Amino acid sequence: MSDSQTDPGPRLDAHVPLQRAGHVRLELDGAGRVRVQWPDGDYRVVPHGLEILSRFTTPTSAAEALATVAFSGARDWVAARDAIRDLWLAGLIQEPGRPAHLPAGRGYEGTTVHALMLNDRGRTAGFVRAVEAAVRPGDVVVDIGTGTGILALAAARAGARRVFAIESSSMADTAAAVFAANGFADRITVLRGTSSAVTLPEPADVIVAELLGHHPLDEGLLPVIADARRRHARPGARIVPRRLSVLAQPIQIPDEELARREASPLAVARWREWYGFDLSPVSRRPTASRFSVLPEGAASWATLAPPAAVFDIDLETAVVVPETVQSSVLVAASREGTVNGVLLAMRAELCDSVVIETLPGRAAADNCWKCPVWLLREPFVVETGAPVVVEFSHGEARHGGGEYAGAHPEATSAPPGVALVASEGLAAPNHVPVALSPSTRVSRAPGLLSETFADECVAAPLSGPAIVFEGTGASIWNHLETPVMIADVCRALAQEFDIEPADCEEDVLAFLEDLRGRGLIRLDGESLD
Repeated sequence: MSDSQTDPGPRLDAHVPLQRAGHVRLELDGAGRVRVQWPDGDYRVVPHGLEILSRFTTPTSAAEALATVAFSGARDWVAARDAIRDLWLAGLIQEPGRPAHLPAGRGYEGTTVHALMLNDRGRTAGFVRAVEAAVRPGDVVVDIGTGTGILALAAARAGARRVFAIESSSMADTAAAVFAANGFADRITVLRGTSSAVTLPEPADVIVAELLGHHPLDEGLLPVIADARRRHARPGARIVPRRLSVLAQPIQIPDEELARREASPLAVARWREWYGFDLSPVSRRPTASRFSVLPEGAASWATLAPPAAVFDIDLETAVVVPETVQSSVLVAASREGTVNGVLLAMRAELCDSVVIETLPGRAAADNCWKCPVWLLREPFVVETGAPVVVEFSHGEARHGGGEYAGAHPEATSAPPGVALVASEGLAAPNHVPVALSPSTRVSRAPGLLSETFADECVAAPLSGPAIVFEGTGASIWNHLETPVMIADVCRALAQEFDIEPADCEEDVLAFLEDLRGRGLIRLDGESLD
């Protein structure tokens, strides 16, 4: 089973008709591949380029376009499916009669963002030190999203025998020049493409992935690591970063700050004073649910409860790296006030001696990461010691994808066995889903695209990671087209592979639990909210 890395971003319905924009510039390269020019001027290879683009001459959905192209296998299908979404994100195909989707600025193409990260000395030097601590002489290293190539250089300098630097943007050419300029071109190989679309010539001993965004998981770190551990690395590979925690803290955003960002009562009063008009109806319109602020910008805000670890994972040792997260944590208010927001931050353990935090008051002075701040639709007042529920989700688990953070008062005292966090200690997620059993009925989640190719098949929501199933996994997936009891799946597998049903039950339950965590299956009658 493997994942397709896709950039986080707007969701595209696979069944909405799309049509090619008026002018799309193509180029046929020396290898006979069709390359399409993106708005940033860079050409990208589009698998089955002419076939794919010709399907959108008239309004056609992504699902219909994929169904009419002959693919050599599941990964070929995944590459084309990713290309369709990229074409839409770039505004090169669009819904008829509606404005093209505005390209979200392919942020890692330009120099500015890389200069910003290189100038964040604590961040970059910390990763360099962690890479040097992880790499042993003779190791094979894979650097996913190499960018300027500085971490690949650090691995080579630390004694790596071979470094594979993966980069999907035009920065790949710059990185290659950087490797040559530093005398490491013979040991560092640039692989152009996403991590899920390339195959390493040999397995890696070390995985390096600096894919930490302002929203701690929003650069796709979890599915990338899950795929890299399965396809790119030896068992027990060392990973940088080694451990990641998402921290959430209930806060009271100052009135002045709210007035700058929404139609708060203070803002409405000021507008009346400044302009002589009543603009209060503006306050009844929906407002943005979140914004981001540098840690020092929030350092003076009132924190009403200690930070809680709403997600924590050891990327090296976790049996399963989840791709969706849903958790809740019970904390105790540390002071009285009005909770009107939840601030997110991260704690990244790169190695034994290097830990990076972005909480206000703990972040380094040159830190360039921001803290996402979620505004509560219903602020609430708390007294010191009052229980507060902090919620966090990521991926397709809840609230329609992306990330979500919120908080609400706990109506009763903490249940037996659940301790309130009342100091600077970190609470652990308190989310225990209903366990699967042989009598559980499961089926594929609705809204997925799914195709079968010989002995493998693929499943994907167009806006999320694609999963390729092979062998037993493909057989299990084929049984889930309609609701089925897990015990019946085990019996069918036993007959197909000539084994006892009881011998495969544990593996099937673990496999389905993994799919459940990815949002690919649902329990019979389970709500999709």
